[in-house]
Amino acid sequence: MLEYDNSAFYYFCITILSIYIVPSSYYSFKRIRECLNPKIDGIQFRTTVEREKSEKLLSEKRGIEKAFTTLFTINFVFLIIAILSVIYILTLISGDSDIAQFNPFDILGIDVDATDKEIKKAYRGLSLQYHPDKNQGNPAAEQMFMMVAKAYEALTDAVAKENYQKYGNPDGKQALEVSIGLPTFLLDEEYQNMFLTFYLVLFIVIFPICMYLFYSWSKQFGEKSVKYNTYGLFHKNMTDNISPKKFPEMLVFTEEMRTFCASTFDEETEKEVDDIFWKLSKDGYVKKIEKGTAVIPEVKRAAVLVWCHLLRLETKSTTIQEQSRESIPLLLQLTDAMIEVSIGSRLSEACYNLVLFKQCLIQV
Repeated sequence: MLEYDNSAFYYFCITILSIYIVPSSYYSFKRIRECLNPKIDGIQFRTTVEREKSEKLLSEKRGIEKAFTTLFTINFVFLIIAILSVIYILTLISGDSDIAQFNPFDILGIDVDATDKEIKKAYRGLSLQYHPDKNQGNPAAEQMFMMVAKAYEALTDAVAKENYQKYGNPDGKQALEVSIGLPTFLLDEEYQNMFLTFYLVLFIVIFPICMYLFYSWSKQFGEKSVKYNTYGLFHKNMTDNISPKKFPEMLVFTEEMRTFCASTFDEETEKEVDDIFWKLSKDGYVKKIEKGTAVIPEVKRAAVLVWCHLLRLETKSTTIQEQSRESIPLLLQLTDAMIEVSIGSRLSEACYNLVLFKQCLIQV
């Protein structure tokens, strides 16, 4: 008959937590180290201006508070909880009799130099305490009763004593035992219905729903984690003789950029965004509009962030500058998707222009 095993359950929990703790710890400490001492490796600065600008950007990124974004903070909190859980489980393991070496003196609660009379007295007291007739329906008491009997046998019976000295067990050399890696309290009748309900809900309701939600979310994306709708936008608008000035416009209207720019700025920053967008329209960088004409807010912010970076515009608001820099990895990702579309459609001139456009995005 299989038995529930606390020890195996503890080790199972530590293994599962370690799968999360090890990579998460590496990522967290690496990010903190990079924020404390940011570096730009492998770049040869052509001018003093480039060097000064790079040093300015690095100084803005320096500081441990820069590491604690919302996502990083949530992950860091879970990491601390996981580490504390492992420490707590290790304390349980250290005191778990199931994994400790069989010691009849500890089981009976006597000294190693105890007399036969003291051994018999301890055995009788514990036998009465844990006898199955007095503890009906209590598997833990039944198990303890068996351990007390074995401990007494190991100290009084000649054969059992010899086996204990040779193999560490009064029954002699043990074969492989199989048990279930779950805590023993699940054997208690008062918990059985609760945990049966929990497993039914987990595997029949929660797990299928999570899988469905993950599938529904993941099927939006194609290669390079770019949405299929975005690929459709690129395919629809990409031609071989497309003007490079159209590339920023295509980026601005992607779902990814509109989602990135969904959050509103403060009133002063929003006013500056409106002014910059109108000036961009006046100068021909975005579609011509009349001042005060309503434009989708997300598109307006995205256009300002893209062109502020491409034109290296100085802004009064540091929020615009920071958001513009933070959007660069996403812009590069989307540009790679545009290059992929142009290659697949054999648009050589468009592909060449996109490579030049990508250089404008990544230049210091």
